[in-house]
Amino acid sequence: MTSLLAASVADVVTTGVGLNVGLTESGFAGSHFIESGNPDAAYVSRVAVTALLIGVYALSKEYPGRFSYSIDKAMNILNVVAWGIVVLNTAQIAGLIK
Repeated sequence: MTSLLAASVADVVTTGVGLNVGLTESGFAGSHFIESGNPDAAYVSRVAVTALLIGVYALSKEYPGRFSYSIDKAMNILNVVAWGIVVLNTAQIAGLIK
């Protein structure tokens, strides 16, 4: 799950860079914080949600149950989606897509 945490931090970094070059936040929670003038809260909340998800994953590994397989697969999918968002953010910053 180190990869998911790294993706979350990379998302925060690319979002910050994107906001500084004139792009806008498209996420509903992040855009609310940014529009209210508190971008730091958006960044902290993203990492906090990621930490919560990693905690749930760790608990499912420590105490396996009927949802362990589903949580494992959901975290794998979430990891791919998170890195996909980082790639899209980077492409927008580079001007490859709008």
